[in-house]
Amino acid sequence: MCCGVQVDSKAVSRFLDVRGSSLRCLFLSVSCQTNNILSLLTSGSCPELRVLEVNRGVEMVQVWAENLQGSCPKLEVLRLLNYTFQLKSRSSQEGPGFCHLQELCLATSVCSHTTDADVKRLLRDCTNLESLYLGMYSFSSSSVQHHTGFSTITRRWRHSLQELDLTGLSFCDSELRESLGILTENGTNDTLKSLVLSGTKVSAATVRDVLSGCRALTHLDLSSCRNVPRGLKHAYRGRESVLQCLDMLSSRMQEDSLDLHLSFTQYSQVKGKDSDKLNEDNNNNM
Repeated sequence: MCCGVQVDSKAVSRFLDVRGSSLRCLFLSVSCQTNNILSLLTSGSCPELRVLEVNRGVEMVQVWAENLQGSCPKLEVLRLLNYTFQLKSRSSQEGPGFCHLQELCLATSVCSHTTDADVKRLLRDCTNLESLYLGMYSFSSSSVQHHTGFSTITRRWRHSLQELDLTGLSFCDSELRESLGILTENGTNDTLKSLVLSGTKVSAATVRDVLSGCRALTHLDLSSCRNVPRGLKHAYRGRESVLQCLDMLSSRMQEDSLDLHLSFTQYSQVKGKDSDKLNEDNNNNM
């Protein structure tokens, strides 16, 4: 579609009727006709479509999930960017799924109502997902959708997942530890290359464990991670940079552990002295 140009939905319909059968990529941006165009896609006019990107709309988008899966069976990349969308269905029967889907991007800077059920519905029957972007690039508490049960997603695609973006999602650390731990539950992961955790509650220990097991990781983003030590809250690019992050993180955690041990020891010593002095005073008063 032409960027910045409002195209009449009837013209798009005629275009899809004539050239839709050979269309492989479709990019829709800043359009008030998005719902109409997506509805046309579900009619089966683009059976060879591989890439569909819908970006920055002005209305709630209704995605007829099962119908789109049946009409675009060869889709490899689905991006619904900066949209508030709603999954709809014209039938109670399940669709065939996007069997060839490699990338799902639901990243947004606007309010999101996307649920885990929506994600799983779009990914049904997908066997080799490589990139999953769920980032919320607005950190206001009112805009962040809480996701639960994400561990089922990482378990299902740990063998193929290369890029994972969880920016701003309100997982607690225990959920992140479980979900990310699955990626390295067999000791190592040689598939994951990019991990974006900016704005999450991930702990230093969870990050350390992931970095220790993900040997192919070349991009890591810890920006605005409140539970990561100061000086380490930024993006790392390149394998060497990621390994430096692991070394610094491990060192800082050892230092913090030593400080905690010393503090406890000092506290015990002071408490012991106070107790001895109290006993001495009591004996003198007898």
